[in-house]
Amino acid sequence: MQEKNFSGQGLNLVRDIFIFSCYTGLAYIDIYNLTKEHISTGNNNNLAYL
Repeated sequence: MQEKNFSGQGLNLVRDIFIFSCYTGLAYIDIYNLTKEHISTGNNNNLAYL
């Protein structure tokens, strides 16, 4: 599914959000409420969710 390109831009966004949710374990409502202020980099320059 990660490699699938859909014809509509909206479907590609939904795919990306779904994949992000799978990798992070965040629920839909958590992603809905997610802002740039919630994301930072850790000591090893990996992204961290606050």
